Amino acid sequence: MNAASSRNVNDCGEAILSALMLDAIAASFNKPSFAKGRSFLRFQKTFNSVFSGRGQSRLPDASTLERIHARLVQTDLDRLGERSRVQRGQRLRANGHTRKAWRRLTSALPELQVLTNLNELLCTIPIEQTSPWRLFFATRPLGATEINQLDPKTQRDVRLVCQWLKCIRGSRVNVSGSTSDSNNEPIVVKSAGSPEKPLIAITSYRTEQRCWEGRVLGTPDLTRRRFDQLAKLVRNLGKLVPRPHYVVFPELSIPREWVMEVAASLQRSGISLIAGVEYEVDISGGRRLCHNPVFMVLRSTDLGYSTYRLLRQDKTIPALEEENELRRLSNLELVPKEPFDFGFLKRRDSRRPVFQHGDFQFGVLVCNELTNIAFRASYRGDVDALFVVEWNKDLKTFAPLVESTAYDVHCFVIQVNNREYGDSRVRIPAKDDWKRDVVRLQGGENDYAVVGELDVPALRSFQSHHRSATAQRAVFKPVPTGFQISVWRSTNPCLHDGE
Repeated sequence: MNAASSRNVNDCGEAILSALMLDAIAASFNKPSFAKGRSFLRFQKTFNSVFSGRGQSRLPDASTLERIHARLVQTDLDRLGERSRVQRGQRLRANGHTRKAWRRLTSALPELQVLTNLNELLCTIPIEQTSPWRLFFATRPLGATEINQLDPKTQRDVRLVCQWLKCIRGSRVNVSGSTSDSNNEPIVVKSAGSPEKPLIAITSYRTEQRCWEGRVLGTPDLTRRRFDQLAKLVRNLGKLVPRPHYVVFPELSIPREWVMEVAASLQRSGISLIAGVEYEVDISGGRRLCHNPVFMVLRSTDLGYSTYRLLRQDKTIPALEEENELRRLSNLELVPKEPFDFGFLKRRDSRRPVFQHGDFQFGVLVCNELTNIAFRASYRGDVDALFVVEWNKDLKTFAPLVESTAYDVHCFVIQVNNREYGDSRVRIPAKDDWKRDVVRLQGGENDYAVVGELDVPALRSFQSHHRSATAQRAVFKPVPTGFQISVWRSTNPCLHDGE
């Protein structure tokens, strides 16, 4: 949108103008020149009727629209508009032309400084109909989580979220700070009233091997039976007493098409979600790639009111068996997707990201990443808890790793594995052996969840002494040699004087 347009209409009018402009652009995709001209005239007429009586803005001409088309590029936003169909476990393949138009349209959005509702915008039409360009615009503006999906930079800088909201809502949001781009500081999500002692619900949820294979082969299992299985567990999570602050799902457990629906359902109960999501496959650009993401949908007051923000972190290195099977079935290569690898693609010694939600600081590892001693070491002193989401049958190898991590990183370790194999637990570096597993789940024929409490203040207080207490009444094991608590977590200001 040009500067003259921005000056001549108010913020609300700017959002309407942008939506109408996008409508004209969507209508003109792959149409002959006379049809493009007609759609532009229709847009101009609509604009004039909406803004009659106001100072008229200079409208873009047909050549401007052509230049915008020339700059459009593809994005990875696929199938985000199919939510209503997938809710009932039914999948209708979007017409190839429709998906192409949608990708071009979303690519144009930063150029136009406007967004449309990713979850409700695209209405994929029945295959038998002839017009593949039937796009419609939702009346509800985008929320913060949808903006986070479209623009990855907003996940690290809340000021960018505010800029998007100003564009699509016409509202100004002033934030006192922003998420740091520094690799040495936590990625901050403010949450007023966040609990001192977080309650974590670890799920014992089964995902079948055929679901994994279906996603890899391009035929994901989005059946009514699987949807009902997941929906039943999600409903039960909202009824838990005490109600958890976080719910954690295993690696590759939730279909990509349903993850935001699960998050929205948990949001209604005030619960944040940390979940392993099924592969995102990208076979464009001459390479056959897939990404293994963890989605974190966290309660937030960054914008001055209660909402949720989305953060994503991708698995950096595949397990050997996973790598072989991906190659064998579909010749896919698992890599992290920039920027969700947080610099790992550029620097292999890059520090693992630390997330600060309210006052709670945690890190995330995906399955075999736990075996990387450098990854574990990078969290020492910086986190209260380490979430490890897994699809892992090698329990005898991972059990001692979880136990040693709780001690040598000296933090709570939340391991959540596929129910097929079990050993999901909350491990703490307690002095007494019988206190070390707050929760431990194994086996069973039904999906369920158990809540455990993390006494974060007690752990920080214990770690904030120059020497650990060893008396009989000490709750935790002494910190390991060389341990140093970060200044963000320390409760002892004198410990960091002069730093």
